[in-house]
Amino acid sequence: MGDRAAARGEQLDVPLRNLITGRMARENIVNPITDQVIVRENEIIDEAEARARTIQATRRFARRQDAWFRKDPRISWLRFDADDLVEQALDRLD
Repeated sequence: MGDRAAARGEQLDVPLRNLITGRMARENIVNPITDQVIVRENEIIDEAEARARTIQATRRFARRQDAWFRKDPRISWLRFDADDLVEQALDRLD
């Protein structure tokens, strides 16, 4: 999806950056995936701040997922930068 906001109900699929960059929010702007507030009502935000907040929210969400899935014995974590990543994945399929 990139920087596109997901369509929800009757809402249009609009680039999220168009909703938040350089404007004063008339209502809270919420991340469509995590439902976290990115911009509060009556707040003005520039592109750099929007990018920083999105990165921060994404990292928080990834940490929560890590905590949730770490407890699941069916999941085996692999390092994304391992030289033998494919081999490790295939070994776990056996």
